Amino acid sequence: MLVVPPAVGGYWLFQSDSARFEGSDEYLAWSVWAGVAMAIWLAIGVRLSGTVRQLRTSFEPHTPAAPMWVLCVVYALFATLIAIPFHQAKLPAAVAFDSFQARVWVVVVIGLMSAAPAVFAIWLVAERLRQLRQLLQTANGLGSPGHRIDELRRLWQHSLTALAALSVALSVGVFTIEGLRALASTEAFPPWKMLLLGLFLTIAFASVYVPMLLSWRGCSRQLVNAVYMTPATGKPGESWTQGRARLMRLLGLEVGLVKRLSDALIVLAPLAASLLPLLPGSS
Repeated sequence: MLVVPPAVGGYWLFQSDSARFEGSDEYLAWSVWAGVAMAIWLAIGVRLSGTVRQLRTSFEPHTPAAPMWVLCVVYALFATLIAIPFHQAKLPAAVAFDSFQARVWVVVVIGLMSAAPAVFAIWLVAERLRQLRQLLQTANGLGSPGHRIDELRRLWQHSLTALAALSVALSVGVFTIEGLRALASTEAFPPWKMLLLGLFLTIAFASVYVPMLLSWRGCSRQLVNAVYMTPATGKPGESWTQGRARLMRLLGLEVGLVKRLSDALIVLAPLAASLLPLLPGSS
């Protein structure tokens, strides 16, 4: 039910100024999609805000290397970089009036703000993994092995949630630009620009997620090595071998890195969405 108000609000945001597009099915479709996009984005933002709150509690009594306000500033700069093309784009005369452009900016800002918690969640997971690696290098850093194992599993689930949310948010953003392109004209957003946008978002997405994945695997292996240290004799027994294998399965380390990366092909979703204008009959 929480998604209904933003969906209706997004629809009426454009329908309230639809006189210029009387009888236009494209404008009606754009208004409906604007409402759907805003509902999806706000749902993602609310869901991931809870994940960020949970992750912040995992740092106690330690604190992240960078406070949240620094993350907000960095993300604001990144969001500005993404928004520059919208500011510079020259829309056709049919939609190049101030009230329409202002409404489009409302959609853009909501989309960028709603994706922020997912980015923060991935960064917080990576930062906590860095702290855990440092702790495991100290004499008493292991603490309770069960607690550390559960924490690593929670971090992995949080990363998957953030991965899926960010992929959906970026893909919805690309589809929103596709809708604006269909409403305005292909001249404002030619296919090659859409492809570059999708490629940029995919690379930015992967540059955040892949290092976090590598860090998680490294920290998990470090934990396994700490729990099952190689016997002084250099001859591990059967119980040692079986216990170590069970722990690796519990953490998912028996799955190779290539398989893990293939499972994360969802990062290519924004690029796949940007390829739609290149399909036959889409222009």
